[in-house]
Amino acid sequence: MLINQKKVEKKLRKIALHEFKVKKPQSLKLLRMKSAQIFPKGSILKVLSISQTVNPYYAIVEQHQNKAYVLLYSRNGDSQGGKEIDLTPEQLKWIQKNTKKVFECPKISQPI
Repeated sequence: MLINQKKVEKKLRKIALHEFKVKKPQSLKLLRMKSAQIFPKGSILKVLSISQTVNPYYAIVEQHQNKAYVLLYSRNGDSQGGKEIDLTPEQLKWIQKNTKKVFECPKISQPI
């Protein structure tokens, strides 16, 4: 089955906005997991590289003070559950390294 990524992201944005209006967290982000390299072949110039994206594919992170609630979604937008985590600097670093931001609410503007 062919999956339209734009439609899935629109659906997840609506879910994220609904969560933001209902739960009123400090910030809310829709993140997409980056693919991880599982098989490199070659030395300096990689002749062959195989990457794989792990499941879940999307995550909605609701940040409250020093805790966060993470909702997980598959590639086609199906819910895969959620969990509450304590935010530590190591976890924030892992999240920044292994995900790409798709949507953020409220948008934090950069000072000029």
